[in-house]
Amino acid sequence: MRKQQKGRSLQTWVRSCLLLLILSPGASAAGKPSPGSSHDVMWMKGIMGKRRTVAPDKQSRLDMFTRRAKGQQQQEEEQEEHVRLRHLKKMIVLPESDIGLTDRRIWIITTASLPWLTGTSINPLLRAAVLTHDRDDGAVTLVLPFLRKPDDQQKVFPKGVVFSSTEEQEQSVRDWLEGAGLGDESKRLRFAFYEGRYDKGFGSILPAEDITKLIPPEEADVCILEEPEHLNWQRPPGQPWTSLFSHVIGIVHTNYLAYSAGYTVFAPLLTFFLRGLNKLVVRGYTDKVVKLSAVIQELAPEKEVVCNVHGVRTRFLEIGDQYARKEHDGGAYFIGKSLWAKGYKRLFDIMKHIKKHDESGLAQLQMDLYGSGPDRAAIERQAKKLHLPVTFHDGTDHANLDHFRVFVNPSVSEVLCTTIAEALAMAKWVVCARHPSNAFFYQFPNCLPFETAEEFASNLAYALRHQPQPLSKELRHMLTWEAATDRLVACSTITVAEFESRRHRMDRMCETGHRLATKKRKLPAIPRPLQVRTEQGERKRAADAHRKKALHLTSDAHTIST
Repeated sequence: MRKQQKGRSLQTWVRSCLLLLILSPGASAAGKPSPGSSHDVMWMKGIMGKRRTVAPDKQSRLDMFTRRAKGQQQQEEEQEEHVRLRHLKKMIVLPESDIGLTDRRIWIITTASLPWLTGTSINPLLRAAVLTHDRDDGAVTLVLPFLRKPDDQQKVFPKGVVFSSTEEQEQSVRDWLEGAGLGDESKRLRFAFYEGRYDKGFGSILPAEDITKLIPPEEADVCILEEPEHLNWQRPPGQPWTSLFSHVIGIVHTNYLAYSAGYTVFAPLLTFFLRGLNKLVVRGYTDKVVKLSAVIQELAPEKEVVCNVHGVRTRFLEIGDQYARKEHDGGAYFIGKSLWAKGYKRLFDIMKHIKKHDESGLAQLQMDLYGSGPDRAAIERQAKKLHLPVTFHDGTDHANLDHFRVFVNPSVSEVLCTTIAEALAMAKWVVCARHPSNAFFYQFPNCLPFETAEEFASNLAYALRHQPQPLSKELRHMLTWEAATDRLVACSTITVAEFESRRHRMDRMCETGHRLATKKRKLPAIPRPLQVRTEQGERKRAADAHRKKALHLTSDAHTIST
């Protein structure tokens, strides 16, 4: 009986094993493992019988896949960390480049001064006045050129205006600020003057001395060079700007390449030379470059940014608020420096075309032209020769021309026309050339750009027959100096990413090359009235005077003894 039960158990066990072999994945129809299945499964004997497990070679492949997945995950984490770090570098600002901090001492150096009513005299002055907000008295210094020769002053100032000293000119500038409603800013703002000379070729003032000697080293913090290329073309020998100051910002106002292209028979050669010189001095002497519009040549790609950092005085906006409730009763006018490069030739050509065809009934339209400058006589002769209906006036404050309805500006040599912004603020129509320098103003509904003489005539005729629209709250704020200063603070900063992308070696080569090229220039001593008076400077001057007096007494004693 026991043998029968044992036999039956054995048979059951054998049948179960055969059934497992048949049903196993690696088995063949005969119940045996298929060829190559030994690489996938291994039969191991244990207490519970045989069971299938992973072969060693497959385990190694799984380990390899696991390591590969872990490596890929680690690589992705590293890439994410790199992207996060790169984003942080774009966000972190170098502290020395943040001019919004109220404890910074700012020096603004420009190439023109009132009473020459031009953009490079008015805009830097207003910028300096607004930057005095929330700062200590004397924390902002505006450095202006002083033309010692009366002949030079007569070329740029209104008729009959001549200054015999820097004190007279400084008082004139302060009076203008008070008249513009900036009396408190005028008291907090400090002025200094450098010796300048008028250059007929460029119609501009060039430095005749080393400006860096006027600046006490202990006060040198932030420097804003208004027209950095202009200030450094014939820069006298001296300490480099970037060595003296912790942060140097260059604001490019003028398209001098357009000026040089129309002056002499050697214009192409002069333009080529000037293009290279501009790159050399701007790269070598600035940390950040602000171009007012895209019309300016490329100077230092990794340093430059295009941004309108100019605004208009509050008086212009108040005039615009007044004329939102009443009508302008005047006609068309133009205001600007009396230079051919300001668009006078194009304006005369358009007026000649209108006079000849008279398609819009504007042939007898009287236009008033305001401005002073070296080309004034030649411009008047040309207008008289063409029998154009224009009347010339001396340069005046643009705010005094509030009654006109249409401001005309055909110039394409501008970088950013200040007078267009002022006219828009006064709620006037503006008929201007369609040009990259005017792109900022296209968003204003009262701006009517033109490309051809016919389009100019059509826009002018429409503007003379219709009233301009009042400014919206948003557009009005965009024209304020407060908004312009906020834009300047934002665009003049340098992030860690920008600093790492700089071509520092190229910058040093440009600065050294230009400095060596101008090293042998001899300059006169700085006149005493032009020097910035500080406590340390006064002590130094007193010590020098005492030393000279001692030397003089020693010399006299030696002469008597002999």
